[in-house]
Amino acid sequence: RVIAQRPLEGQPLNVIPAGKRLVVLLAPQGAIGQAHLAVVGITGSIRTLPLPRVEAGFTPPKTERGAGRHASPGVAVDPRGIRAVVVSPEAVLEVDLEAMAVVRLHPRSARAPAGVSKLVEGWGRGVIWLSDGTVAVSGWTDVVEGDRIVHAATGIELVDLTTGSARRLDSTA
Repeated sequence: RVIAQRPLEGQPLNVIPAGKRLVVLLAPQGAIGQAHLAVVGITGSIRTLPLPRVEAGFTPPKTERGAGRHASPGVAVDPRGIRAVVVSPEAVLEVDLEAMAVVRLHPRSARAPAGVSKLVEGWGRGVIWLSDGTVAVSGWTDVVEGDRIVHAATGIELVDLTTGSARRLDSTA
């Protein structure tokens, strides 16, 4: 039986259970722009938080030979379901899901993989909550070079959410 129906303002990119709620990472419809985090309660209530310094979404190619662009942040929820972390090339954000507030924002250098200096056409990040205050981050970046797309892994890092410090485990994974 359907309890409630409410539209989400944006395109869902990821849905993660958080206790008796769902955490949804949202991108603008048909564009790349500021990402939002939504928490959907068991009664159908929806609370939304704009995520500073985090872009998400997809734009189609502008020409027949052009490349579309995509931006896909990583999101994870702690085992207790009270905190979330969102990772992009530019930032790591820790969100208190009860208060719906960003409690920590750590800027990151948006570095391109070695040997790649062309226009970034897309990226994706994955994040896994390992322990209280530590997450593992991996990802990829796609770059257009002439008529070909170069796909490069960004490696695996352990990130301390308290300090923002990162330790690279593998630069090629």
